[in-house]
Amino acid sequence: MSNIIKELNTKTSQELAVLVFRLKLQLLEFRFKKQAGQLEKSHLTNEVKKTIAKAMTILKSRNVDISIGTHGLTMYDRKANTVTSLNKEASEVINATNKAVDEATNSKANKKSVDKEVETILGVEDNLIKNQAPAKKIVKSSQVKTRTAAIRKTQGGSN
Repeated sequence: MSNIIKELNTKTSQELAVLVFRLKLQLLEFRFKKQAGQLEKSHLTNEVKKTIAKAMTILKSRNVDISIGTHGLTMYDRKANTVTSLNKEASEVINATNKAVDEATNSKANKKSVDKEVETILGVEDNLIKNQAPAKKIVKSSQVKTRTAAIRKTQGGSN
């Protein structure tokens, strides 16, 4: 057995459930970073997925199911026939993740990358407008500002 499986086997079922929840949030964060072009180590997504699968396998072998949803994080132990709410632990993980995401979206580098992308898009639009036949509609500056604001909002930048 590998070291990670040994380490996961030593954890309690509650710790494993919280770990799976944290790793799923991390996958979500990786997806956002990849979309924004800020994910440097893309191989980590596969490692996180494999760790989730290993933890879920251990939970299934212990006859424990977890449910992650809008209601929070709950754990159902089929042997003991008990349901445990892990909302307190889940909220701690969410708060830590939100803090990290806020720091990342408020960074100057992110704002610069959004501005750079907006300039690229505007440059492409300008080239398209110049190459259009005179009968075609020209994009107004107010429409360009609206598009710029929409791009910044979708990428988490500030206006």
